[in-house]
Amino acid sequence: MRATFIIALSLIAAPAAAAAVPPADVAGAERFIDQLYARYRAPVSISIGEPAQWRLDAVFTPDLVALFDRSAALAPPDEVPEFGDGDHICQCQDWENLRLIERQVHITGPGRAEAEVRFENVGAAKRVRMILALTPAGWRVADLAYDLYPNGLAGALRASVAATEGARAAPH
Repeated sequence: MRATFIIALSLIAAPAAAAAVPPADVAGAERFIDQLYARYRAPVSISIGEPAQWRLDAVFTPDLVALFDRSAALAPPDEVPEFGDGDHICQCQDWENLRLIERQVHITGPGRAEAEVRFENVGAAKRVRMILALTPAGWRVADLAYDLYPNGLAGALRASVAATEGARAAPH
């Protein structure tokens, strides 16, 4: 009887640990990446307003959106915010014939994934590593690293905001 109970407990505990992150999360994260890059194929008209798929909150986690917002709020009124001039997903200001070449996604923990993405824009090969987080709104980019931000955009944003706030707080 006792051996049966122990075996039953091990059968209950083992699948629970393995099922902490369902395999469907990989497919969902892959769809999110595919949708991020698919939006570059559709024409965008700024004059009719920002399409939902281009809003920061449709792409980035709330924490990263808050960092972008804080950075923008600290920018002088007549200047483009330091991190607001260009698109971090395509690493560009303009795109033409952008195409996703390859994306590899793997789950790194519950609600977390990492993606290695290769794409081409205007004939130039690009790479980006994305840290993804599963939010109530779906998968979002929590951080990304590429040539301009090899240690991650989130860290660069935090450092920039801290430096600007520190400079403003320093006695003149």
